Amino acid sequence: MERANLFSVDMDKDDGIIDHETFILRRESAVVRAERRRLKEQLSKSLLKSVIGGASIANLFAILLLLMALCSLVIGLITYFESGTFSVPVGIMAGVGFVLAGVCFVIKTVLKKKGGADTVVDQLNDEYGELNKISERELGIPSDAKCVELFQYWHDEKGKYGDCYVNDTLSVFEERGNLCLYFGSAVIAVPIDSIEAVVKVRDKIFFSDWMKDEPYDGEEYRQYNIAQHRVDEYDENYSMDGYYSIRFTRDEIPYEIIVPLYEIEPFLEILKLPVTEE
Repeated sequence: MERANLFSVDMDKDDGIIDHETFILRRESAVVRAERRRLKEQLSKSLLKSVIGGASIANLFAILLLLMALCSLVIGLITYFESGTFSVPVGIMAGVGFVLAGVCFVIKTVLKKKGGADTVVDQLNDEYGELNKISERELGIPSDAKCVELFQYWHDEKGKYGDCYVNDTLSVFEERGNLCLYFGSAVIAVPIDSIEAVVKVRDKIFFSDWMKDEPYDGEEYRQYNIAQHRVDEYDENYSMDGYYSIRFTRDEIPYEIIVPLYEIEPFLEILKLPVTEE
């Protein structure tokens, strides 16, 4: 039976976010949502500046000029040892290169202090963390809620990103007979008595990132047969030999929550259901 992933993202939709409104228990206030949008926009701009900003460009020019100056100096020294005469033009080129490299390093320092992109990113991350604390208080997230990873299904008919699973971090807790999940701006609730089964699926699953502090092939996670796969020069994804499917039905539509093998315990503590296999 085909089941809808409760946490799915459709890249062809304007908001690209969960459209299962019937599962939303409560949302953070409009004020907090607006602040969250502002911080996201500021973070995106600041991260872009930190990568391609003026300080980075000045740093690149400084390194190139320094290499040019060193090459000129080496050529001048080789010529001197071979002929006993030091080439004045080569010496001037080396000197100019060193001076310009120094100027670029000074410019880089000034730009970094003036722009402060890295510092701004740190400040915005701190603000985002404080905003999350406000959101958690506003939404009544218990202090003992467990932080877990879940797999979101990304669908893109245009093929820009392709269909894949993306892992994201959420908080899970029980409230008034509901399995509750907090994902940063709202609480989703699934009645525990509507959950039909927790199934261990043996099919291999591919996902986007490794988010744990310990390596995927470290001792703690070795039992799950997680493998890294190179996608291109800069990107990779991961695979795992199975996952857990928490299955339930709402308004005659079958749903599932897809849980990594290494994250099932907090759910089992709440659901108190046996695990079946397929």
